[in-house]
Amino acid sequence: MKKALFLLAFATLFSCPNDNDDNPETIESFFITRYASAGFNITSFAADDIIWSFNFTTNILTIENNVSATYPGTIPTGMYDFTFENNEVDIDYSSLNYAADYDQSEDGTMLTLFFDLIPQAVDDEVTYEFEAL
Repeated sequence: MKKALFLLAFATLFSCPNDNDDNPETIESFFITRYASAGFNITSFAADDIIWSFNFTTNILTIENNVSATYPGTIPTGMYDFTFENNEVDIDYSSLNYAADYDQSEDGTMLTLFFDLIPQAVDDEVTYEFEAL
């Protein structure tokens, strides 16, 4: 029994850390580089097309979308409540709460959000890839 407890404690202390444990609070502004819908429709963007700025003091996400007319599936310009918690970002958009898993690069300059819009549906996943400004 002592051996099992020791192994459990050892495994807990030295297990690989989850890359998503830290909220992406080191960088506040990102621009979208790619948008993929259901893995098939992939769109690349220029640095000034869509900018997301996270204010971690007020928990307000400000989106500047300069291409919403061309890409109506993207979130339009506006201010949205958000939270980063438990390896997930929640964004209040259009009276709905959208949750996404996220991944941030080791140096914090890349952020990827993985939205599964309707968990029961097939082919509704949306992925946003960002780079820091």
